[in-house]
Amino acid sequence: MKSASLPLRGDIAAKPMTRPQAALTGAGILLLAMLSAIPMWNALQLLQDENFMFWNGLLLPSLLLASCVGIIACYAGVMYAFFSRAVTEGQYHREVMSIAHVFLGLLGLVLLGLSFPLSSQASAVFLDLTEHCPGSQRFQVLFSYSQVLHNIRALPECSNKTSVEYCRGYANAAPYTQFLKDMEESYACSGFCTDPPEEKTVAATPTLFSLKNYKVPCAGILARDMMSFAGDVSKQLFYQGAFLLGMCVTIGLTQLVGQGIKGREKS
Repeated sequence: MKSASLPLRGDIAAKPMTRPQAALTGAGILLLAMLSAIPMWNALQLLQDENFMFWNGLLLPSLLLASCVGIIACYAGVMYAFFSRAVTEGQYHREVMSIAHVFLGLLGLVLLGLSFPLSSQASAVFLDLTEHCPGSQRFQVLFSYSQVLHNIRALPECSNKTSVEYCRGYANAAPYTQFLKDMEESYACSGFCTDPPEEKTVAATPTLFSLKNYKVPCAGILARDMMSFAGDVSKQLFYQGAFLLGMCVTIGLTQLVGQGIKGREKS
């Protein structure tokens, strides 16, 4: 006689998910996508913000975007593996809820973890622009290009032209000259790390790429824009991440208390 043997878990062939299982997996993906929608949108906006990108680069927004997409994809893969390798048919509410809690907590941990370096970057740029400009090392190259272009702009043959780009001696030096141009056009300001005129009779720093000669210095506007956008995004990430982690911890403690009560009742 041949002895019966239990099938090993590795020997069980993968099977397609049933409609209820697919619906349950889709609901979890939809929930994670909804919770990730605002962080992903903010990451895309940071990647398109010239002020943030010039000073801080694309590392943190790209990491935020990739983390949100990766968490959603990993959740879908884990749920598919869980349902396709299940040994017995039955209710999987406890296991599915446990998987959902893990990924919700992971999303909260990612959002909370990325909020701190983002806030640090925004605060550092704001402090340098408001108190250490142009002495900060991060501004020295841009300030040097700005001064050179203003010296060219001050020449008699250049002062009346619509842009310093048409003056002799101008040379495009990406990304510095392009940032100075975008800064003037986007924020309607003039001069970088220059003080505003104290009297109305004193002429403001002339604009480089137009004849509009805005009276507002650019450094202050850049600083306020950095804190009002990147700073607010970091706060949103912090509060959302803290909420998700707190929710997962609360649900986990509730389940432990419930199991303890059931255990006492059985005993």
